[in-house]
Amino acid sequence: MSRGRPATLLFGKVPFIHEVPMLRVALALAFLSAPALAADPVSLTLKIAPESKVSFRSNGEVKQSMQLMGQTFDTTITTDKVFALVGRGTQEDGSFLARIENGAIRGKQIAPPMAGGTTEFDSENKAEGRDPMQGAMADLNVVDANTTIDVRLSPAGEFLEAKGLGAQVKPKLDAAANAAPILASAIRQSQEKMSDEHTKQQLRSTLLPLPKQALTEGAEFKLAKGYHECSAGNVCSDIDLNCKVLSVKDDAVTIEFKAERAAPADLDPDLIEGPTVESQKIAGTWVIDRKDGLPRTLVVEKNTKLLMPGPQGTMAITVADKQSLKREG
Repeated sequence: MSRGRPATLLFGKVPFIHEVPMLRVALALAFLSAPALAADPVSLTLKIAPESKVSFRSNGEVKQSMQLMGQTFDTTITTDKVFALVGRGTQEDGSFLARIENGAIRGKQIAPPMAGGTTEFDSENKAEGRDPMQGAMADLNVVDANTTIDVRLSPAGEFLEAKGLGAQVKPKLDAAANAAPILASAIRQSQEKMSDEHTKQQLRSTLLPLPKQALTEGAEFKLAKGYHECSAGNVCSDIDLNCKVLSVKDDAVTIEFKAERAAPADLDPDLIEGPTVESQKIAGTWVIDRKDGLPRTLVVEKNTKLLMPGPQGTMAITVADKQSLKREG
């Protein structure tokens, strides 16, 4: 090789010093810009092993504002609740028997004096010498603490049966009604909600049924009757959820969902006969464990406008409700 001339191979300069790093960069950019291969669709199935136990913590905040005769009454309730899902066996049809073990419930209610005022409640520590009205309100907020519900679920996560809650809470509701007779009517309405059928439907707002279709990242789908909603007292509705898959990972699937509904445009508030949803928006995020189909986290936010007829005219009520569920352990 003569001095002063560049070293050459078959096709020109030796690719040393400057050319090799630039070649690596070019290859890396080409790799990153190449279209990704679509992942295989993922199907989710509920699995509850006999004697297994999965624990959850639920936190809620409900802010309610009621407008009547030019006045506004605001109430805020925060709750902290623990419960567990315990496997009890598998049926011949593939459904799972389980028991929901409700634990302690704690929280705080901030309300106008006529509605009990500010009250802290703790199912494990009832305050001595409390005001009867405040005590009854506190007891109502913890009525399902330390109870059990025997349930049967399908592999799709649908509640097929839910038994036993009503009989356990009836004595507690009767005691609250005796302590504060002014609340007796509202308590009777609460007792109506404690039927096995109503309990089964209510559980669907805590553990949602699984999507029936296989999922890929970015896919959009509708979860028919995916959420059971009871903002308007005993008037409950099944809500279709519009869903989008945010991510599919080896261990979990993350889904966001939304729903919106409204009363007819020609609704006359003065002619309604019972609690009526004027408008409602629901949004949430749901992280599902691929191993057993149970939620790792579930966050649901509801913003609702209600119309409620009363002796003094129709009341307008707005409710902002946020519920967060997190798997523990």
